Amino acid sequence: GLAETIWQRMETTFQSATWLNWIQLLPEDVIRTHPLLGYGYASALMDGGKVEASTARLQDVERTLERAGQLDDAWIVKIAKIRAYNAQVLGDIASVMRYTRLALDHLPSDDNVQRGMIVGTLGIAYWSSGDLEAASQAFSDFRASMRRAGNLYFVIASTFALADVKIAQGHLQDAVR
Repeated sequence: GLAETIWQRMETTFQSATWLNWIQLLPEDVIRTHPLLGYGYASALMDGGKVEASTARLQDVERTLERAGQLDDAWIVKIAKIRAYNAQVLGDIASVMRYTRLALDHLPSDDNVQRGMIVGTLGIAYWSSGDLEAASQAFSDFRASMRRAGNLYFVIASTFALADVKIAQGHLQDAVR
């Protein structure tokens, strides 16, 4: 429906809170029986820092998809990505790594935007755990994926993250590049 269609546009323009306010007016059974709507709801809750509510919505989405026999690679990636973000908020580095790897295992090799976002999340997890070499590689991969996708905003963001890791490693000359 309309709410599902505009969610994707609103999410990419950082309007999740507005979309969430609209969706909360819908009957619960409508949300639970429409996986994309439920996923958007979980994503918007995640954006608002409501990890437990987001996780519960993801469980609803997964159950609905499993019952319908529609839990395919694309859905596995979407659900794992949000679970990784939620785990990151909770500081659960092991879960971040598990869910990002799950998402990467099911992601098409040519999906540079998703790959970049997922690898960037993995880079933060590595950095948080003190594995600076793996973090550096992940942020390099993030930047390369975003460059291939033509997303200059995230190329710049990943460059700053990579420079911060290089500084933490004591590689000041590499951080300048």
